[in-house]
Amino acid sequence: MHRRNLLGRALLVPGGILIGLLLGEGLVRILRPSFPLMVPWADFSYGIRTMAPNVRGRFVVPTAYDTTISTNSQMFRGREEYQLSPRPGVSRLALLGDSMTFGEGVNDDETYPARLGRALDSSVGPGRVEVLNAGIVGAGTGEEAWWFDVWVKRFHPSVVVLNVYGNDVDDDLARSPFLIDKTGRVSPRSMEEVTSASRPLQKVRHLLRALPGYFFLAQHSQLVNLLRTMIQEDWGRARKGGSSDRLTPLQIEYTHGLYRSKGLPLLAAEIAWLQERAQGSVAKLVVVYLPTREDIHGPSGLEADEVRWKSAAIASSLKETCFRLGIPFTDLTPQVRQEAARHPGMLYYNVWGDNLHANREGARVFAEAVAAFLIQEGIVAKE
Repeated sequence: MHRRNLLGRALLVPGGILIGLLLGEGLVRILRPSFPLMVPWADFSYGIRTMAPNVRGRFVVPTAYDTTISTNSQMFRGREEYQLSPRPGVSRLALLGDSMTFGEGVNDDETYPARLGRALDSSVGPGRVEVLNAGIVGAGTGEEAWWFDVWVKRFHPSVVVLNVYGNDVDDDLARSPFLIDKTGRVSPRSMEEVTSASRPLQKVRHLLRALPGYFFLAQHSQLVNLLRTMIQEDWGRARKGGSSDRLTPLQIEYTHGLYRSKGLPLLAAEIAWLQERAQGSVAKLVVVYLPTREDIHGPSGLEADEVRWKSAAIASSLKETCFRLGIPFTDLTPQVRQEAARHPGMLYYNVWGDNLHANREGARVFAEAVAAFLIQEGIVAKE
């Protein structure tokens, strides 16, 4: 009898924890039904956030999509492994960018880079072009330029396509691995400085991944993903000195001034630096502006207005910078708007807060527009 009582008491604690977790899971699913489930795909390499190698798993937003995410051992999207040099007669393109390029919200074969490869196959001949998806979820332009120099260039692409999106300047201002001087040129921060900034979050991720069943729970429990997100957001606020995301009018005026006086010049200088590195690797740099959902579908509101003016500022800066440096540049906004006018549905998702990524049709439109541009400019030649 005494042993039964001890056993019952011993089971109370884990039983109570289990019931609490189940209740928490139920509440999240009721209150945040579109909160995502995602296989842990993020990592840190050479001091910056990158994709983890050999990822296989689900990324689900319950009200929108259920997709499969894969990365190879080389940290590129998809399962295909690449030789360090392309086969003779094959042009290798490396696509740099953030989650829009990586393809958040679509399967491996539906991403914009994967569709670009197929579009070029149709136009220039099968097997003559190879496309590497070197997109990194959450990266800014500076991190993407850094990633090319420390990793992607090892695979000897002949063309480097830098995809710029509307939040890249904000990401650069938050954590660019470059410093800009008075002459408007950038230089990389020291590896120790870049690495130390990400070390706390890296330790947290390693601890989480060591937990039994963590990868399974990340793909099936919205509560676990909510906790993951809260940890990352707390870390991000700590890096900003604990500041709130809500800004006063005076703070907004200051951040807008900082955006124009520091953010846009930093973007231009990073592109110039990347061009030098690409040329040093005997590769041609191409810059593409990928429009935001607000650029195309035009929702109203203060946040949408903020996105639009930043997008316009970025596109204008890119056009001027690329003209000055002789870099082929295309702004996809007109083509995507034209396609959206003909398309019966949306080209972007509109779920889970700011999850406004291009959907399957949007990725197709990006790919076809970029393929046409590359061929028109003679960057990829037809047979």
